[in-house]
Amino acid sequence: MTGSGAHGTENGGGSVSLVLVRRLNAPAGLVFSAWTDPKWLVRWLVPGAGALREAVIDPRPGGAYRLDGVDPDGTAYQLCGSYIEIVPERRIVASWCYEGAAGGLRGPPTRIEVDLRPLGVDACELTLTHGALSGEEAASLHRTVWTICLDRLAWSLAPPRTNPPSARRSARSPNSMATSTASCRKPSTADASPTGCASWR
Repeated sequence: MTGSGAHGTENGGGSVSLVLVRRLNAPAGLVFSAWTDPKWLVRWLVPGAGALREAVIDPRPGGAYRLDGVDPDGTAYQLCGSYIEIVPERRIVASWCYEGAAGGLRGPPTRIEVDLRPLGVDACELTLTHGALSGEEAASLHRTVWTICLDRLAWSLAPPRTNPPSARRSARSPNSMATSTASCRKPSTADASPTGCASWR
C-alpha cells in the first residue's frame, strides 16, 4: 500500500457516504479474491484485536453472506447482507448490516461498493464507498473501522517474508485467528434479511 485517502459527502435525506481510496501492491484479481474467498476474508476484515470466527458467503448477485465475529472482550457480533452486483476482478456491491455492542455501527442496513482499477500488472486502486450512513458521527466511526481493516487487507496481500519460524508466527494475524473458520456454503436468498441479521439465527 502506498497511498490512501478518505472523505464523507452528504447525500439526499441527510445520509452520508464515506469514500476511502487505497493503492494496493497487488493485482486487481488478487484483491477481488481477498473480498470473495471466505478463508481470506477472515484474515483481514477485522478491526483491531478481535476475530472473525466464521464467514459464510455466496458471492453472486442475490447471494447472501454472514460474518460471525467476537470483540477483544469476548462480545459476539455479526455482519450480514446480500450481494447486489458482482463484476469479477472489478466491482462488488452489497448491503451491509451490523448487529453487536458497538452502538455507533448499528442501524438500518447500509450499502458498500468496492471498485478496483488496475494500475499495471502488480498494483491496483481500491475505492470503497460506504453509503446510507446515518450522519457524520457514524461516518467517522466507520472511517476508523474501515481504515484498520484496509490496513490489514494490505498486510494480507503482502508476499510472505523469509523469517525464522518463530518470527513468522509472531508476524501472523492475532492468536484468535487460528480458530477462525470459513465456508463457501450457498445460503438461500431468505438468509439475508433486508432489515437485519435475525434470519441467520
